[in-house]
Amino acid sequence: MGQRLKISPVVVFVGLFIWGYLLGGIGALLAVPLTLTCIDHHGEFEGTRPIAILMRYTGEEEDEEKKASRTTCEGIMGK
Repeated sequence: MGQRLKISPVVVFVGLFIWGYLLGGIGALLAVPLTLTCIDHHGEFEGTRPIAILMRYTGEEEDEEKKASRTTCEGIMGK
């Protein structure tokens, strides 16, 4: 499902646990649409766009946008 929707399989798995914990069974059923909504909202704002880019999965080689996002996130975390 993650490859088809272009989000990381790890994000789908973690989203399933988080939404299932927060909303119970309904949250588990709606985990992927809710996670996609969060990724879209994060992509709209300049400060959270790098996080949204890293949560997406393309299955392709590294592109410039993803490299820049990784650098930005590493700078924020102080590594």
